[in-house]
Amino acid sequence: MKTVLLISFLTFCSLFSFAQEVGYYGKKMSIEFKGMGQIPIFHNVFGEEKGYVFKNNELQSSYNLRDVSFSVALAKMTSENQGYGLELISRSYQFNPLKYNEINRQFVDGNNQIVSQYLNAKVAFVPVNEITIMPKMIYTSNQSRLPVGFSNEFGIGYSIIRITNSHPELSFDTTNTSISIAEVQKEFIASEAEELKGLVLMYGLKMNYPLTKSLLFSVGFRYQYNTLMNQKSYDKMEQTTAWLSGKEIWSRLNQRRLWGFFNAGVGLVYCF
Repeated sequence: MKTVLLISFLTFCSLFSFAQEVGYYGKKMSIEFKGMGQIPIFHNVFGEEKGYVFKNNELQSSYNLRDVSFSVALAKMTSENQGYGLELISRSYQFNPLKYNEINRQFVDGNNQIVSQYLNAKVAFVPVNEITIMPKMIYTSNQSRLPVGFSNEFGIGYSIIRITNSHPELSFDTTNTSISIAEVQKEFIASEAEELKGLVLMYGLKMNYPLTKSLLFSVGFRYQYNTLMNQKSYDKMEQTTAWLSGKEIWSRLNQRRLWGFFNAGVGLVYCF
């Protein structure tokens, strides 16, 4: 309790000390470096079953836990209670390519015959990197003054989503099939879906604590709605020889992003 009162007192003193000027001690610009993350609980409970990670030279059963981000944001305070900014976010996460511990494909061969193949397999999570550029608005109540104290953020971002490993580690029983592991790895991901585009709608609430006359410590959380674009442009299962078609990848990534609607983070803000 004493710690909370002390922090509140220091924040109030900082607000009072620059109450005659827009910004922080007259500094209207800021740059923030922030780390963010989440434990995708909802996705693991409702979105997908357990998958595999490649660890100690073997595939081990695991929940889908990796979801971390790093961001750099430049902002300008236009009044005591309003500002705007531009943020660049790099997010790293993964999705499970398996469904009921099985991979399958269906395609038309050179004789115009439909070929269906099913394999009980272990496949490592497919890693994804997402780069988002996001203009945002920053605002606060009359009881606070930017950039110190509580503030709200609202942003709309454009994302480029890339699969960083199209040939994940996998294993299956090769004794009853003529298909090799190398062949499956080679055609596992449809090349057309190695890069996708999406949108992000974000609302955030954060608190900035003054450390010096130029440096602040920030802590906060965000809610976000993620969606992917151009679903109809990707091939269906029967239109490709890949084990994961473009449309299937679109669907799984879209689900993964939709369930990742909450994250928390900490950072440092430098005012100038």
